[in-house]
Amino acid sequence: MPAITDYDSLQKEVAGWLEREGDTSLTDRLPSIIQAAEGWFNRKLAGYQREVATTLSTDASGTVALPAGFVSVKSVERDGRPWPWRLSGKSIQMVAAGVGSFDLVYASRLVALSGDNTTNWLLEDAPDAYLYACMAQASVMLENFTSAAIYASQAETILSDLNLQSTAAQFGMASLSIPGVVP
Repeated sequence: MPAITDYDSLQKEVAGWLEREGDTSLTDRLPSIIQAAEGWFNRKLAGYQREVATTLSTDASGTVALPAGFVSVKSVERDGRPWPWRLSGKSIQMVAAGVGSFDLVYASRLVALSGDNTTNWLLEDAPDAYLYACMAQASVMLENFTSAAIYASQAETILSDLNLQSTAAQFGMASLSIPGVVP
């Protein structure tokens, strides 16, 4: 199998696996197949690689627009202390805050592949995840549901492994210590 290193090589590999190189009925749809796979990744991946840290400056009501690519909050702090917050539409409001700066750590959507953005951390770390997820999407498009199920299962296994690796990287052999006397 040739190496999958970027957006173009991913498209070529998917077309090759489907034995449809040069078939514009497939190749014209590969960008949407990849986009569908990335939507699935955004719902399934939970790794630390998706975490982004940023500083937000709120207005007088303690509100600021959520960053592009925002999925969920991991933590909000002000001056190193946790701060209460709430989401409202596409904004986050810091409770009883007013104007100020806050450190936000959040899960972000995967940066999508395109002609301008030819790679991302997932394609670099797990090109097989992209390949199998795209093959599942393409197989559905081609109405080959048996192949779609097989490829989806492969992709699911890879994503599960990536999520386990992420948990191990974040927490390693950490143990829970309960202070005080434990019976």
